[in-house]
Formats: sequence, C-alpha cells, structure tokens
Amino acid sequence: MKWIWAVSTLVLSAELLASSCQEPAVKTVILQPWQSQSEVTPANARRINRQLDAQGFGIVLLQWSRSGQAEFWPSDGSGWLHNRLLLNGHRSYIMGLYSDPSFFKALDLPDNKLEAYLSGLRELSLAEAKKIIVQSKVKIIGWYLPEEIDDLNWRTPARQAMLMRHYQAISRDLKALRPDLPVYASSFFGGFSPPKEYAEMLRSLQQQTGIQWMVQGGQGVLRKPQPATASYLSAVNAALPRQQWSGILEVFTEQDSAKAQRFCPANVSEVQQRKAVWCAATGYSPTVYFSLNQLSESMLGIANSDCKIESLHGPIHRQ
Repeated sequence: MKWIWAVSTLVLSAELLASSCQEPAVKTVILQPWQSQSEVTPANARRINRQLDAQGFGIVLLQWSRSGQAEFWPSDGSGWLHNRLLLNGHRSYIMGLYSDPSFFKALDLPDNKLEAYLSGLRELSLAEAKKIIVQSKVKIIGWYLPEEIDDLNWRTPARQAMLMRHYQAISRDLKALRPDLPVYASSFFGGFSPPKEYAEMLRSLQQQTGIQWMVQGGQGVLRKPQPATASYLSAVNAALPRQQWSGILEVFTEQDSAKAQRFCPANVSEVQQRKAVWCAATGYSPTVYFSLNQLSESMLGIANSDCKIESLHGPIHRQ
C-alpha cells in the first residue's frame, strides 16, 4: 500500500503546486480544423461554445484556415467552419493561416531552396488572411503562422537569418492589412539544442521581428528520451519578457500503440502534473490549451473507441 500512498501524495503535491500559480485571466484553446468536423450541427456548435464559456476559454486559436489542398475558408464564403462552428458574439479569435502538411519534409531542402519555399508559404498565408478579413463574422485579435519552429532545423546562423527574413516579411504584409493585429508563431524543443541556446534563438527572433511566441511544453508527446522540459521552460522564461510569449499545455496523451488512436484526451491528474512543471519552471500556468479536438472530441464527432482514458470532464462513455 505504500506505493499507492506515494503516488497519491505526488499527484496531490502536483495539484497544489499547479493551483499556486498565477492563473490566466483569459485562456486560449487551439482548434485544429479537419474535414471530418464538417458535419457539426448548429446545435452542437452552440454546445461547444457553451462548454468553452464554462471552462473560461475566451479565445480560440484556429491552427490553420487551409491545410494543403483542404480549404476551410473558401473564397465564396461557403465554409462550414466560420458559418457554423466559429459563431460566438463575445469570444475572440486568433486566425491561423496556410499550413503545408509537408513543412517538416521541406526542412531537408538546401538553404537557397528553403528560402524560396518560405516565400511561397508567405504568399499563401497572405491570401488566406485577405479572405478572412472580408468574410469573418467574429472578433479577430491576431494572426497565427502554422509553421512550427524546433530546436533542430534552425540551429545555424544562416537558417536563423532566413527565419528572421521570413517573419519580417510576413509580419510586414499582415500589418499592412491590419496594423492592430499581432502575429504569433509556435515553437517546440526536442533536446537538440541546449536550453539557453534555444531560448536565445527565440529571444533574438522576437526582438528582430516582433513575433509573439507560443512555446509548447511537449509533455503530452511520446518522446524517447524526454528532454529536460523544466530546464527549457525556465530558460525561455528568463530570456523572453512575459508579454512576448505564452505557454502551450497539451491536454492530450500520445499513445504508444499501433492499434490505438494516436492522441487521446489526457486525464485530470496528468494535466495537473503538467501544469505543476510549468509553474515550477516559470511561475505561471500556461495560457494556451492544445487542443479543443481532445477537450470536446465527442462533440466534434471524432471520438475514438481506442481512447480508454478519463478526459478532463470525467470518463468518456463509448457506445
């Protein structure tokens, strides 16, 4: 029975530590749009929005408005995403732009070809932003660039200079459309660069481009070996002023099984322990939750019978 007591004590300690952090006044939840969600009914959309209200999510971050050939924001205004799901009079939205499913494969390109590739991404993202401005019925408070930056592929000075030019160019173009909107990008670490080196890269890019960083903790991702999460978060917190970055908390758990759904909702104790890591490393709770697809999976119509764990709202009942 000693081990049960020890585990219970550890969970309780994590919960107490997480609760001692400064909680955000407004939380953000990320939505990954997929074509499988296109059948969401107006009634289900209203129910999702009520749940977001109840959980304090005042901001939704749309991870992309177009992914490859899949357009979620068609030029003719017929898209189900903004006509059914993103309908809420008092919620604010950070709008993601063009996402290339082959982005990480493109990082293997030589530098000169990668720079041309990034130029193409900018053109497609700018086109998405123009459509959204014309069609959107909701309050937009920022843009999000879906290309995620890691600590492996951007280590060289040449790559970082390229990324600086990319962010400066797209930020300039987006500011020309809406000068009042900040531009966000996300980053994650896999243990390939030392924590201080990774944090310095983010700091330098932020100072030169104005990009607002969202940093993923990665605690829901299955990685072997796991990087020293607290060390990276602490280094980023020391390098970046608080108002220039925010933390992303994974509310999923990646499964190590060929038969199981790959990403399942994390249970309550897992989420509390992850918050505790953030709290100890930075003094704050993360403000961005990844993602709505796990928080409301049954309502989005993507519930999977291979997910056998408890969600944040209690057990998931399967038919």
